[in-house]
Amino acid sequence: MSTPSPDPGAPDGSDPQWAPDLLGPSYTRRDLPLGADPDGEGEISATLVRHEDAPTEPTGVVLVVHGLSDYFFHTHLAEFLASSGFATYGIDLRKCGRSRREGLTPHFTTDLERYDDELDQALDVIVSEHPGTPVLVAAHSTGGLVVPLWLGRRRDRGALAPAVGVVLNSPWFQLDVPERARPVLDPVIRTLGSLRPFYRLPLPTSDRYVISTHVDHDGDYHFDTTLKPPGGVGVRGVYGRGGWPRSGAPRSGYSPGSTYRSRSCCSARRRRRSGPAHGAPCSTWTPI
Repeated sequence: MSTPSPDPGAPDGSDPQWAPDLLGPSYTRRDLPLGADPDGEGEISATLVRHEDAPTEPTGVVLVVHGLSDYFFHTHLAEFLASSGFATYGIDLRKCGRSRREGLTPHFTTDLERYDDELDQALDVIVSEHPGTPVLVAAHSTGGLVVPLWLGRRRDRGALAPAVGVVLNSPWFQLDVPERARPVLDPVIRTLGSLRPFYRLPLPTSDRYVISTHVDHDGDYHFDTTLKPPGGVGVRGVYGRGGWPRSGAPRSGYSPGSTYRSRSCCSARRRRRSGPAHGAPCSTWTPI
């Protein structure tokens, strides 16, 4: 699945706030200014991407929120949703994907609540363009932690609308260590995060995820490996602070009945070889 080349220019009469996007003529983007970085790395912004081939009066809107070492490239999802009557927007959070700038530590923040700013702005744009239309938020990996916490805070202040539900794809809620090790590891990691939040932990990396998904290897999808690098962007000391592993998304975040978690159980290569009809389903959906 190849990604189209960028549109050379914006169409006549287009909204000047929306510019051509790297995904091609069916997508536009706009900056969401965030001002000075609270973590001291200068001016920052987020990026909102819009699918231009979506229905003009959609049944609903889906806002896609990426995870760590990722960005919005999901043309296949936007096209499928459009065929089902939905409009799609994707956001690249501060210091992520399209929002990365020289001098910024990629995918870095010392407080997950700061993502509320760009997510609120994205929702405001969607409401202005599709008033009264319900919004589903689809989040992957660490986005599956960020989004429930954000929606939980909106719910607590009576501002949940127009969000009506979330889809969590392989959500990351906490550091993946044995429970018996937490009493020992948590204080160590929390202290390290407080003293050296920018320190990149010397953890092993793997390119298996990219190899299994990228069209140049065993996968079906085309994405920019400079924005979604094979080895990831690394794990920083701050990720062990209270704002990350102990955020308590399942306990204190938004948890409506319409929240589902997806887990893949086979590779793209296996799907092409045998197909889901010849074996176990390639993904499972379970309520959480």
